[in-house]
Amino acid sequence: MKDSTSLAPIEFGLMLQPFPLHFPGSELFEYNRRLIRTLSTGFTTLWVEDHLHLGETATHECMTTLSYFVTTQVGLPKLLH
Repeated sequence: MKDSTSLAPIEFGLMLQPFPLHFPGSELFEYNRRLIRTLSTGFTTLWVEDHLHLGETATHECMTTLSYFVTTQVGLPKLLH
């Protein structure tokens, strides 16, 4: 039986907004950038929805979006597992 005092730590992630809801599409990356900048240190991952299940809704491709934020955000914790 596992000792309850040795539980795995809880990690939190942020699901990026895949498409604009109440703002122009040209502001989508800046909106997500602001979300990332406000994260506390408890957040360890970024998540992006895959565009394949959104039907005809215009959205960015998930791997391109993650690649962009990984290369442009300094000081983020680990982003990809």
